[in-house]
Amino acid sequence: MKKILIKIAPVLVLAFLLSSFVYAGPGKPFEYLQQQIDDIFERLEYLESLHGPRFTDMGNGTIRDNKTGLIWLKNANCFVYQPWQESMDAAALLENGDCGLTDGSAAGDWRLPTMDEVEVFISPIYDLPALVNTMGDLQWKEGDAFTGVKTTQYWSSTEYDSNSAYVAELAYGSLYYHCLKDTNRLVWPVRSGDD
Repeated sequence: MKKILIKIAPVLVLAFLLSSFVYAGPGKPFEYLQQQIDDIFERLEYLESLHGPRFTDMGNGTIRDNKTGLIWLKNANCFVYQPWQESMDAAALLENGDCGLTDGSAAGDWRLPTMDEVEVFISPIYDLPALVNTMGDLQWKEGDAFTGVKTTQYWSSTEYDSNSAYVAELAYGSLYYHCLKDTNRLVWPVRSGDD
């Protein structure tokens, strides 16, 4: 909120002064102008709430994607490179106590993301990696909000055919590149944010 106010403070001051002449008219009390100022600040706070941070660190080894409501594992490098089925299994077995999790999750809560979920998650405007920071306004840097992000390919749960599945290429934001299931890629689990 403070950043927004600092940037638009000169405009607000001018608007307030003009509004006292245009809307209040001569002889209107100062309280009327103060009410207009309060209304503008209330609207600014509402607009800021609509455009809050893209990600929220839940403090339990997870990051909430505020755009989708999904919960991502904070550590994007917890698992070794492995084939697709082993990656599916590893994600499904993830639970509280693994990979820095203290979220109370149980085996079966976690999974690989779908390609549709990955498409919303990665950023096509950035490279190396194709991911935004916590606020969603700049490129990701280590610890903001995720850790261990690699500029490589991560498996999705979406199959291309019986022998291959789609991967997310975090180096350049490629979405629909598919790999043979027996090749090794990284695992970045996700779970529902409904709990």
